[in-house]
Amino acid sequence: MKITTSVFCLCTFISTYSAIAQVSEPVFSAIIGLGAGTMINNTYLDPKISKLNNVVIIERSDKMRYNATLGFSWTPYKYWVDKMDAAGEVVSHDLVTKGPTFAVFVNPVSLSTISETNKPFDWGVGAGWRFRAVSLLATIEFLNVRQPRDYFLAQFEGKNLPLIVNGNIQSEISTSDDTLFKNRGVAAIGLKLVIPIDLLNFGKNSGTNGNTTSGK
Repeated sequence: MKITTSVFCLCTFISTYSAIAQVSEPVFSAIIGLGAGTMINNTYLDPKISKLNNVVIIERSDKMRYNATLGFSWTPYKYWVDKMDAAGEVVSHDLVTKGPTFAVFVNPVSLSTISETNKPFDWGVGAGWRFRAVSLLATIEFLNVRQPRDYFLAQFEGKNLPLIVNGNIQSEISTSDDTLFKNRGVAAIGLKLVIPIDLLNFGKNSGTNGNTTSGK
C-alpha cells in the first residue's frame, strides 16, 4: 500500500510540475535531485565491544540509502510542440527538450550513513526519461567504505566472543586498524527524481545542438 501511494504521489508531482514549470530547455543540464537506493552488497555498522560481557557485537547496516544529487544530464532529442489558442488554432511552435536522458552525478550530501565512521562521498550514473521540467532516472552508485575484513566477520559475527589480542581482552575496536578493517567498494541501485538547473545553455531553443524530431 505504501509503495502504491508513493508511486501515485511521484507521478502526480511529475505531471503537475512539468505542466507549470517555466524553465530553460538545453540539451545539457546541471541537475539536482533526491533519490533512494538499495545496496547490492551487505555492509556493516562499526563493530562494538559490549560493556556488559566484552563480546564483539557486529550488526548489518540498513540496505536503503537516501541522498541529494548534483551532476550533469544529457537529453539528446528535441521536439517541436504546437501551441494553440482558445479556438484550437496553432499560433506558434515550441522546441522542447524531453525523452531519453542520461546523467552522471556525485552525492555530496548523504541523508543516511552506513556506519558512524563511514560518511561516503559517492558517485554514479543514471538513465531514464525527461518530462521537460523533471527527469526520473534509474541509477547505480558506487561507494568506497571502511568495512570489517572477511576473516573478522567469519570469526565474530553472531558468535558472542571477546576480541583477544596478545592474551588481553579488548574493550574497544578501532576502524583504523588495518588488520581488522579494509576499504571496500560497494554499489547501490535506485531511483532519482531530478530537476535541471540549466546553468549550461548549450542547445537552448535551437534544433542544431540536438537531434530534432517533429512532434506534429
